[in-house]
Formats: sequence, structure tokens, C-alpha cells
Amino acid sequence: MEYYQIIIYMLALSEFFKNNIDSDRKDTFLLLEPIIIDILKSSPLSYEYIIQELNKLKLLNEENIITILGSFKSMKIIEHNQDNDSYCLAKNMEYIKNRNEKLIENKKDGWNRIRNYIINKMDKLNCKNIDTFYLEEHLYNFLISLFEDEKNEIKDEDIDIMIFLEACIDSEKDGKKSLEFIKDILLGIGIVNSVKIEHKELKKGKLPTIYLDNIFIGNLLGWCSNIHFRDCMNIFQQLKNSKLSIKIHEDTFNIIIESMKKYKNMRNNKKEIKVNSFFHFMQFCDKNNKQMLNVDTVNTNLFYDTLKNKLNELDINIDRKVNIDIDKSDSLYSNIEKSRKEIKERKEKIEIFYDLPEEQTNYDYLILRNYHEYSNKEDLICDIPEIFLT
Repeated sequence: MEYYQIIIYMLALSEFFKNNIDSDRKDTFLLLEPIIIDILKSSPLSYEYIIQELNKLKLLNEENIITILGSFKSMKIIEHNQDNDSYCLAKNMEYIKNRNEKLIENKKDGWNRIRNYIINKMDKLNCKNIDTFYLEEHLYNFLISLFEDEKNEIKDEDIDIMIFLEACIDSEKDGKKSLEFIKDILLGIGIVNSVKIEHKELKKGKLPTIYLDNIFIGNLLGWCSNIHFRDCMNIFQQLKNSKLSIKIHEDTFNIIIESMKKYKNMRNNKKEIKVNSFFHFMQFCDKNNKQMLNVDTVNTNLFYDTLKNKLNELDINIDRKVNIDIDKSDSLYSNIEKSRKEIKERKEKIEIFYDLPEEQTNYDYLILRNYHEYSNKEDLICDIPEIFLT
């Protein structure tokens, strides 16, 4: 299984999930149908080979895979030969096999077109750190790193991918189409991770608490494009439907209040607000969006109560403050600050502007240090009692 094939699988998982989101598919493991069907489409395969192939996703361990195969076997989608420990598709799966082949081929055609656009766009943006021959490998490793508990230092090729993604936001039709493909790949990765979490929860019997960051909350309040609002709200509703406890840290609440105050001050003093910044979307939020919090209509002394009431409407609770001091000599702080500056410099060259205040860097440091030291002591994200969603 090459990285190209992995990208195709993630796109197929996303499409399969969207087509079955309203169906009565209660077994989360069956969401991996496009991958399992494609791997077993030709002939019986040994257990060792299947483990080897699925391990290339870098997302599942052997225990997860055993549970997945067990689910497909119990649903009579695949059959297991105990004599030679091999698996194959069940005899009545020809229709599903043909349907799956069409899905895979469709995703290959779509990705091949987008792949050419990405390569040409990266060349125009002078993204020289990525060997486009290994585009899928760079992209996949970058995207799965977003789901990892411990964040490694950002690589040069990661910066290039970030620059490309930001350039696509206000780009032409193919740029926006590229973003849709990237989002679908992320959804595919998320589906595989959900299978991993589901497997762990079968044994633990409890779900983690989800903590949201300030930008995510801002999106829920309408301080973003309509597309971002829709996507954020969809994710939020899925979390609520899953009966997860959703909270924010007191630090998150405080930085949102500070953002509102700073925005109000800039408006009162008629200071320039950069296009596409957080404050830009506060100013030009969709007034038809009933969920939107219009900061311009709220008195500064009512910010606290207004925001708290909005969060209550969304059933988001304010939890403990992160008990960590900011240490600017910490290498983590330096890495955050360095990455922000590098990204900002590269963005300005392609005329995309964002505010990167010191307050946000301090906040990012507190959150990352907190979850590194206190929450992420287990090996897998599904082992921990808290997940911070950004």
C-alpha cells in the first residue's frame, strides 16, 4: 500500500461516511468498508498480510485490526478460514465489491486532477521543501500529525503545506476544490481514529471530555466565513449527538473576552482591521446568522455575561483554569513563536493577513504545555480523559 493509495482510501472513507451518515449503521468499525473491501477484492489474504497493509495507515494497532476484522466477519461481509488463518470476501459480496471499485476509481480520477493543481500551485508559491514525487507522503504525514498527542517540531515541508492551504482560501475554483479534498482526507483520517477510540471505549465504558479552543468558539459564534461556520457547527453537533461532555478552559474564555475588548477598542479608535483577520470576521459577520454574536451591539461591560449566556445556549461549560506559568525560555514557547513568525512572513508574500498577537502565543503555550504534562500520559489519544479540539 503506497501513500497514493492511502490518500485514495481516506477520500473513499469520507465519501462512504457522507453517503451513510443517516443510515442505521451502528457499528463504527463498518465505516472502514471501502478499505477492507478493496484489500480483499481479489483473493484470500493471510492475517499477517492484512495486518501489514493496515499498519501502513499509521493509525491502527493489531488489537484494533482484530476487532475490525471481527466486526466484518460477524456481519458476514468477510469470511475467515481458520485452517490457514486467511480472510476473503463473502460469496454474496459481488455487488458491494463492484460498487466499491467504482468509488475507488472515482476518487482516483478526482485526486489525479487535484494533484496536478497542487503541484503547479506549490511551484508558483515557491514551495521548494516538498519533492512533489512524494507529495502524498508529505501531505498524509502532515495531516495525521494534526491528530497526534505529542506535537513534533514543525518541518519545512509542513510550512509549505500550510502556505499552500492558506493560499487556497481566497484562490480560484480549483484552489477551493483542493481544500475540499484536503478536508475529505482529514475526515477519512478522523474516521479511522474514531474506530480506534470506539475500540478503546468498548473496554473502558466511558468517553473523554472535549475542550474547544478560542478560534473554534469564535467560529460557532459566527466570526468566520459561512463555510467555516457550517463545518464547525456540523462537527459540534456530531460531538453533542455522541453525548460527549463539551467544555472550554477558563483561559479560553478569558482570551475570547480580551479579543472582544481589543476589537471594540480598534473600532472605537477607527484603527485599520486587516482583511481575513479574526477581527475582520467580527466586523463583517453574517447578520442573518441567528447563532452569531454581534460584538458591535454589546456594551463592553456586558461582554462577560453575554459570552457566558451564549455558551450556556450551546451547552458548553466553563471549566478550570490551566495552572501553568508562561515560560518564554521554554523551547516549546520558542517553537510556537518561531512558527507563527515564519508563517506570517510567508503569508504576507501571498497577501493573506492575519493578526498574530502575543496573547494568542501565550495561550497556545499554556494549552500545549498543559496537555503535554498532565493529560497526554497515555500512548494513545483514546486513552486520555480529555481531548483538546482546535
